[in-house]
Amino acid sequence: MKIAERYASARNTSNLKMRSETTVAPIDVLTAAGWAGQASPEALMLWEVTFKGKTSSKLALVEMLEKKLASEMIRQRWKGNPRLIAQEVFAWSLNGVCKPCNGRGYELVVGTPSLSDKLCKHCHGTAKVRLPRSDAHDWLSAYIDRLISQAAGKVMRKLAIDMEL
Repeated sequence: MKIAERYASARNTSNLKMRSETTVAPIDVLTAAGWAGQASPEALMLWEVTFKGKTSSKLALVEMLEKKLASEMIRQRWKGNPRLIAQEVFAWSLNGVCKPCNGRGYELVVGTPSLSDKLCKHCHGTAKVRLPRSDAHDWLSAYIDRLISQAAGKVMRKLAIDMEL
């Protein structure tokens, strides 16, 4: 199970008891995420919103992304509305799945539940809808990808350290 799946499962469980039959219980994952969040609060904030975010958390995250993007836009002399771009990229990262192929990237074989070897005509195999193209959109999308990777990496490292002890 991927760490993102473990985190999502741990966030939604009602049983946070330690279990001797497993080395990584939900409480371990949440504890590791908390420790990782101290080093990279933005990354953990993004993870929290992705896996079970409240509206207030989503708005706070968009505001954080907007500030980060605005400073980059000034530095790079890019034009555009950082708030609008932050909202577009954030919404795309959460809900940008291609509807015709349900995020699979391939067409279904007609009359079966199997996928064909033909790429989806709508998303061309990306499994996502198109994100508006600008330097600011691309930069923020890459920044969000880095945050997700940071959160996963930090939680995995913390869990690995805890399991060695």
